Parts: sequence; structure tokens; C-alpha cells
Amino acid sequence: MLWVTGRESTLVRRFCAHEEDYRARLACFASVREVFIDEAGHNLHWDQRERLARLLEDFLGAVH
Repeated sequence: MLWVTGRESTLVRRFCAHEEDYRARLACFASVREVFIDEAGHNLHWDQRERLARLLEDFLGAVH
């Protein structure tokens, strides 16, 4: 699974306030790749669309 988060997201701050809960959520997946995108908030597709597109292309290409 690809877990992409905007570094400036208010949701990240909320989840990271409880680091154990955040890590427990990620641990539910057998394989997870966590990526933070700088200069992006919750709306990654708007804030850093090119960067997000490259990440998705690379991830999906690796799965194929």
C-alpha cells in the first residue's frame, strides 16, 4: 500500500499527536510505503499534483 500524506496537513498533526495510534494504523497493512510530500496539505492532488502523479506512476509501475 502507498500511504501519501502532505507534510503540512492538519490531519497529520492530529494523527501524529498520538504516534502510537498512527503507527498501529499503518501496521494493519502487510506492506506499506509511507511518503510525505513537502509544501502540501490535505489536498495533495491540488498542492503538489505533479509530485503525487510521479509517486503514483512509480508505485503502480512497480506493482505491475
